[in-house]
Amino acid sequence: ISLVITSNHGFYGKINSELLTFFIVTTQKTETDKICLGKTGIDYLKARALKNFGEVVLKDDQPDPQELTNLVNSMADYNQILVFYPGMKSLLIQQPQVTDITASSVAGSDVDLSKQDIQFIFEPEIAKILQFFDSQVTTLLLEQTFLESELARTASRFISMDTAESEANDFIEDYLKIRNYAKRSLENNKILENFASMAAIRKG
Repeated sequence: ISLVITSNHGFYGKINSELLTFFIVTTQKTETDKICLGKTGIDYLKARALKNFGEVVLKDDQPDPQELTNLVNSMADYNQILVFYPGMKSLLIQQPQVTDITASSVAGSDVDLSKQDIQFIFEPEIAKILQFFDSQVTTLLLEQTFLESELARTASRFISMDTAESEANDFIEDYLKIRNYAKRSLENNKILENFASMAAIRKG
C-alpha cells in the first residue's frame, strides 16, 4: 500500500503539489493500493480526475495517538507500506521522498516459529508478542514520517512567508512611487491653475 501525507491547509508553497506529482508518477506503474491523507492532497487528486484511492482526513496535520493507531491498524494486512512525504534536505530545500516503513520487519516476517528451539515460555504466545512489537515499530516509523513532513512544511512555509513579504514590500514601494507621482502632478496642476488665474487677473 502507498500512503501520501499532505496537509489539511495551504500556504506551504509548492511542496504539496511537488509531492503529489512525485506520488502519481511513482505509483502509476505499480500495483498498489493508494491512500491520500490530507485535504489539500485529496482536492488535488480529485481535480485531476484521479480515482481508486482511499481518503483520510485527520483533525490536524499531526495525528493524535488514537488516529495514528487507527491508521496503522488499517494497513496491518499489508506486507509493504510505502509512505510518500516531504523531506527537508535543508531549510531552503525540501524534496519529496518515499520510505518503506516495513523494510525493517519484512525480512523476519516469514520465520517459522514452530521450527525454532524455544527455551522459554512466554505469556502470551511469541507470535502475538512479535505482532505487537511489529505494530509498535510500524507506528513509530509512521509517526517519524509525520514529524519529518511537518518539519519540511514548516520550512516551506517560512520560505513562502519570506517571498510573500518581499513581494508585498515591492508592491508597497511601487504604490508609494505612483502615489508620490500623482501627488506631484496634482501640486503642479494647482500651481499652473494659480499662475493662470493670476495672469487672467492681471490681463483683466
